[in-house]
Amino acid sequence: VNRLNALHSNALKKAEILAYFKDFDAAEKIYHNEDRRDLAIALRKRLGHWFRIVELLKMSPSTTEAQVKQAYSNIGDYYIDRQNWTSALEYYTMSNNTEGLKKCYMALEDNESLAKLIMGSPRISKEASGRQSVVDDISDGLTQTPSIQSILQLKESGRMLQAAAMAFQLANLEASKKSSPLRIKKLYILAGHIYSQSTVGTLFLMKL
Repeated sequence: VNRLNALHSNALKKAEILAYFKDFDAAEKIYHNEDRRDLAIALRKRLGHWFRIVELLKMSPSTTEAQVKQAYSNIGDYYIDRQNWTSALEYYTMSNNTEGLKKCYMALEDNESLAKLIMGSPRISKEASGRQSVVDDISDGLTQTPSIQSILQLKESGRMLQAAAMAFQLANLEASKKSSPLRIKKLYILAGHIYSQSTVGTLFLMKL
């Protein structure tokens, strides 16, 4: 109601009503006819229709690079939720989403790219003497057979990035075996949880 009252155009009010009744395409058409592409984009954002948002942004001459990157990043999230790591990687690359890239590299077990990404961060780059140890530390743990016990050992020793990478490995392994979907989901959640605890400080500890 408040949204409708804030609109002075009957056409825009009609669009809001159409959107309320889930006729989103018709609502968007009215927004375009009223030269309110911004409202069309806002509608699609509320719905999480990021593929359509990219199309709308490309149609607008006032679109900023930041807006496009935000849309690409959300498409990356869409793919990562579906464990489509390759597609997620593509969109995270276009959006320069470093955190998303790390998750993809871990899931794809692309240790070399993961190490390069970590070493390329501003604070890590200042520690030039420790670069090779970061690479070695990420790679060494991943030569082990992934298991819950190994993940816990890495976590307890402060090697959070390795632990997260191994958790992703184990989740992928269980998925290839067509294990219980619940078990696979829990492993991915575990990997994400451990990864969220991985900080720059932890990376420095891993060099010791």
